[in-house]
Amino acid sequence: MYYRRLLKPVVAAFCLSILIGCMNRGDKILTDRLVGSWSSELIKTEWGLATFELRFQKDGHLRFVMMPEGGGSGFTREGTYKVKNSQFVSEIFNEGQSAAISFEGEDLIVDAASQPPRRFKRK
Repeated sequence: MYYRRLLKPVVAAFCLSILIGCMNRGDKILTDRLVGSWSSELIKTEWGLATFELRFQKDGHLRFVMMPEGGGSGFTREGTYKVKNSQFVSEIFNEGQSAAISFEGEDLIVDAASQPPRRFKRK
């Protein structure tokens, strides 16, 4: 009888560790696919139309570049990012709030709650 009471928490802990391992593996696969440079189509911003470029590095470094349509001076921000549960968060993107990431074919879709989803193509 004692073993049966002990067995339930042990089995539950084992199942939980497998589930967490699978989630971490999913995040690693997503991060591996995310690494590289991505460029958006023209996006309407408060400064006019611009393209965004995101460069995700394997070491967790992120570079964000906004370039206005027709040239001119854009701006660049650099920082770090993390991926967890199909979301990425960075202090330099979306005011530090998490954004959902997914893929449609070869396109990266970034869906920040405060903005419409953005489509990026690999450069």
